[in-house]
Amino acid sequence: SHKSLFQLMGERLIRLQQLSQPEAAAGKKKPIPWYVMTSPMTHEATETFFAKHNYFGLAKRDVFFFQQGTLPCLSLA
Repeated sequence: SHKSLFQLMGERLIRLQQLSQPEAAAGKKKPIPWYVMTSPMTHEATETFFAKHNYFGLAKRDVFFFQQGTLPCLSLA
């Protein structure tokens, strides 16, 4: 398919919510939060990509972005 990995994961989360709460009334479902780890170099672009694609059908309040730390690469050589 021509879907991004983010879109595929978003669709899976939506389906998982539907399967785990089949009898829940509309608007009363408990969301499954999505935590997206980024790097300092990709953080802004990733957030922009999600916003551009309307968070792949999930509520913005249920998608959390956080940055992984970075360390210098050292060698004993």
